[in-house]
Amino acid sequence: FFKMKQRIRKTIIQVDEELSYDALKEIELERRDLLRAVKSFDTINILFKHLSGTVLKQVFLYSIYSWLNIFLFGVLRYIARASPKTLPPLNTTIVSILGAFISFFVIFYTNQMFSRFTAQYDNSTKIIGKIVNICLLSKSYFSTADTWRMMRYANAVHLLGYIGLSDVYTDTNTFKPINHIQKLLNNEEIKRLEEIGLDNGGNCFREVVCWMLDLLSNRSKEVEDENSSLSLSLVSSQLYYMLTDEILQLRGFVTLLFFFEDQPLPFVYLHSLVLSISMFLPICSYAVATNLFTVPTAESYLYEPLGLFVLCLIIIFFEGLKCISHQLMDPYGDDVHDLSVFHYVNSAILSSRRVLSSRKMASQGAQNEMKMENDRPSKGQGYGDVPTAYSDFVSTKKSPQVEVPVMDDSYLDDVPNQNNHVREALSTRSLLVKQSDPYAPLRMN
Repeated sequence: FFKMKQRIRKTIIQVDEELSYDALKEIELERRDLLRAVKSFDTINILFKHLSGTVLKQVFLYSIYSWLNIFLFGVLRYIARASPKTLPPLNTTIVSILGAFISFFVIFYTNQMFSRFTAQYDNSTKIIGKIVNICLLSKSYFSTADTWRMMRYANAVHLLGYIGLSDVYTDTNTFKPINHIQKLLNNEEIKRLEEIGLDNGGNCFREVVCWMLDLLSNRSKEVEDENSSLSLSLVSSQLYYMLTDEILQLRGFVTLLFFFEDQPLPFVYLHSLVLSISMFLPICSYAVATNLFTVPTAESYLYEPLGLFVLCLIIIFFEGLKCISHQLMDPYGDDVHDLSVFHYVNSAILSSRRVLSSRKMASQGAQNEMKMENDRPSKGQGYGDVPTAYSDFVSTKKSPQVEVPVMDDSYLDDVPNQNNHVREALSTRSLLVKQSDPYAPLRMN
C-alpha cells in the first residue's frame, strides 16, 4: 500500500520523494528475484507470483486512460442494449488494417527502446571489466599502498557516475551509505567532491579520474631504492600507456551513460506514437461494443464479459508496450525492471578486492611441468611426448654464441657540464644495466 501511494503521489500529484537506502535495497532484491524468475521460465511463477513486475499494474493501476476506454465500452453496450439500431456497427476490416499499422509502429518503438536498454547494460558491464583491468595492472607493477589507492579511486568513479546520472541515486541514499561500508574515499577527498557537488552531473567522477592519472604520473617518475639510494623508474613507458588507456576508457564508458541520458528518442516520434494509441483505443472500444450480439436474451449477456476480455487484451497490448518502452528508456531509476545499480557497484568492489588479495603460487619446476604435460590426453598423430628430463630437453638445443659488446660511458661527454644531474642519472643507469643484465647493451643499441 505504501508503494502504491508513493507511485500515485509521484504520477498524479507530481511529488518526488527521495527513497531511502533501505528502500533501494528492497527494490534491488526484488530485481534479483525477477531475474531468477526469468531464468526459471515457470508459467505459474511468472503469471501469478510476481504481479509487481508485470505490465498489469502499469496499465490498470496507474493508467487512467485504460479505465476511460473500459468505461466507454460499458456506456456503448448499455446504449446498444437499450436501442440496438442507435449505434451502427463499425467495419472490423478498417479497424484491423489501422491496428496493423499502429502495431508495427508500437513494436518498432519498443524494439528501439530495448536496443537502447541492452546497450546501456553492456556499458555498465564494461565499466566493471575496466575496473578489474586497472586493479590487475596496478597489482603487478605498483606498491601495495598505491594499488589499493588506485582500487579505491576506480570504484569511486563507478559509484559517482551513477550518483550524477540518476535522480533516484543521490548523495544521501547511495553514496554516503556505500562509502561508509566500503571505505572508498576519505574525509579530505569527500570534502573536495562536496565543493564540486556530488549530484552535479559528471564533474565529481571526472575529478577522481584526474586523481588516478596524477597517481600514475607521480609513481611513474622516480622513487628511492631501499638498498642503494639510486633513482629507479618504477613504471615502464609501456605500463604507463596501458594504465593510462584503461583509465581513459573507464572515463569514456561512464561518460557514455550521460550521453544516453541526454539523447532519448525525438519528442515528435513519441508524440506520434501516443497520439495514435490514444485515438485508436476508443475506436476499438466502439468496434467491440457495436459488433457484439445485441438481442436481449439470457445467452446474449455472456457476450459482455467476452467483449470486455477482448478489449482488455487490446489495451494490454498497446498501453502495455508503451509503458514497457518508457521503462526501458531510462534503466537507472526506481522501477523493478531497471538495472541493478547496487549489484554492479558492489560486484565491482568485491571483484577488485579479490584481485588484489590473490596469492602468488610457487613454480613447480620444469620436470614437473613436463610430466604434467605427458600425463594429459594425446595431442594426436605426429605430436610425441616432450622429454621428461629438462636436461635432455635443453641438451638438444645449442645456445648461439653472441658477442656481448662492452658498454662504455663515452656518450656522457656530449652532455654539457652544467647538467650534472643529467650526467649522474645516465651514468647510474649504465651501471645498473651492466650489473643486472649483460645482454642489455644489445637491446639498448
